[in-house]
This record gives sequence, C-alpha cells and structure tokens, in this order.
Amino acid sequence: MKRKLFAVLLSVTMIAVLCTGCNKSPNVETIATPAVEETQTNDVQTEDNADSESKNSNVSIQEEMEAVEASYQDLLNSIDSESATQLDMNQNAAAAYQLWDDELNALWDRLSDEVDAQKKEDLLGAQRQWNEKKEIEIKNAGEECEGGSLQPLLECSKGAELTRARCYYLAGLLAEVRGEGFATSDEVQADLDAANPTLD
Repeated sequence: MKRKLFAVLLSVTMIAVLCTGCNKSPNVETIATPAVEETQTNDVQTEDNADSESKNSNVSIQEEMEAVEASYQDLLNSIDSESATQLDMNQNAAAAYQLWDDELNALWDRLSDEVDAQKKEDLLGAQRQWNEKKEIEIKNAGEECEGGSLQPLLECSKGAELTRARCYYLAGLLAEVRGEGFATSDEVQADLDAANPTLD
C-alpha cells in the first residue's frame, strides 16, 4: 500500500509540476471538497450518522475502523487505476475525504457523549485547533494548481489523509474510554505518523 500511495503521490507531484500555470478557466470541471458540500448534505449526513451509530453499537471500534479502512483502500485503488480519468480521480478522492469526515463525526459524537464535562471541553478545544490547521493544510495542498483540474485531487487527498489520521486518534480514545482493545497495523501506523493526527 505504501508503494501504491507513494506512486500516486509521485504521479500527482509530477503532474503538479507540469501544471504550473494551470489553466484557470472557469470551465474546468472540479469537485467541491466535502467542506463546501457540507451545507447541501446536512440532512443526509444526519440520517447517515444515526444509521452509522445504530450499526456501530453492535461492533467494536476495532471492527468499525477496519471496515472504514477497507472502503478507503478500495477508493485509493480506484484513484490509482490506470483507466481512471482526472474526473474519476477527483471524485474518488472527494469520496475518500467524505468517508473519513463522516467517520470523524460519528466518532466525535460518541466520544463527546461518553467522557466527563472537563474531558469533553479539553477535547473540543483540541478538535477546533486541529480543524483550523487541517483547513490550512488542505488549502496549501491545492495552491500549486489553483484553478486547475488537479486542485480537487490534491486538496481532497490531503483532507482524507489528515482526517483519517484524526479518526484513528479519536477511535483510540473512544476505545480506551470503553475499555476496548484497539490496535493498528504497522503499515497503517506509519501512514498515521506521517499525517500527524494532532497537527502539532
């Protein structure tokens, strides 16, 4: 997986270098990041989160994260597919970001319900700081191709990477609160460490 991710990132970097001075025409097709689409899908997300919570009450945090990780790997494989067009890659990157964003919200809802008031306040402050830093990182990721067709891929990929790392961090906290065991594979842990889940 590291090799595939490295190959994707290398390809993206090479394309980004080539697209310096990308066409900034308003006719370029792009996919909005989940943050932009969030206002349009609040009703759907609320239903999804409710469904997610009812499903997740029957599985451990470990099983839940393994299922989300499997879906994420499928999306990465689609992005890495030789037959994928730029639009396909942009859409799959947006779907990967949305996948982790939905999981982040589901984990956060449960974690904030299960900790005491002081711990919740501390976590909320840290979560707000993380979110601000994440938005800056996402913007920086897309700057080199601003307005180009590669920008959504770069931004959504960065958003997915950072949000994934934060999900694993919060999942670990939730598992600890619940007294569940929780572990990540060495391969996933290396990715998480590189993404810096606290963005310190």
